[in-house]
Amino acid sequence: MNKMVITQELQGVKPQDLRISVISDTQEFAAMADEWRAFAATSSACFFMSWEWHYTWWQVYSARTDRLYILRITHGDTLVGLLPMYARRHGLSLSRTLMFLGTGEAREDEVATEYLDVIAHPEYRSLVADVALDWLADCTEWSFVELRYLLDDALLISAYRHRSDLHVHERSVGFRYRVDLADDEQAHMAKFSNSRRKRIERSRRALVKDGGLKQLSVTS
Repeated sequence: MNKMVITQELQGVKPQDLRISVISDTQEFAAMADEWRAFAATSSACFFMSWEWHYTWWQVYSARTDRLYILRITHGDTLVGLLPMYARRHGLSLSRTLMFLGTGEAREDEVATEYLDVIAHPEYRSLVADVALDWLADCTEWSFVELRYLLDDALLISAYRHRSDLHVHERSVGFRYRVDLADDEQAHMAKFSNSRRKRIERSRRALVKDGGLKQLSVTS
């Protein structure tokens, strides 16, 4: 495979300077909780990329024949990238598809893990993405790689669009909607008509009377 080095954030660092190890055992997965949490905080990873989400998903949804592949990318002694994946076998065949952890559960049980990507140290983002793509393309232990729920600005998307040596089929699946919320409840309620505010308040009183409403405010 011809390798293309995307512009690195760290001058002088090359793909061959990074080292890859694979976590393939559930006990090892459990043991890396603290390291994963600290790294996710450094890289500003979203909740769906947290150790808690992925480990819980693996405990609940993995099948007996699934194989864990968590890519751990280091530069010297520094953790610079994590790619949480697993391989699933197709029925009785020997072919496997590599997928993100958090995807591939039965449709009736689907939890729709979103915003997935490689988790990368801020100073190694494009370099880690390119090294991860090389690993995905070079490994012979699976027949296909299926990366679901990638946004257009995902690191892996940006990396493979700069390359011509990968056979990739890209498909759009659905839309995302954004709702701008008011700063507080009072400002939100002010958007409604008087009659609607009264209906909401009646419903609120009924819920409180039945003991079925507990209202909490969150800041993050």
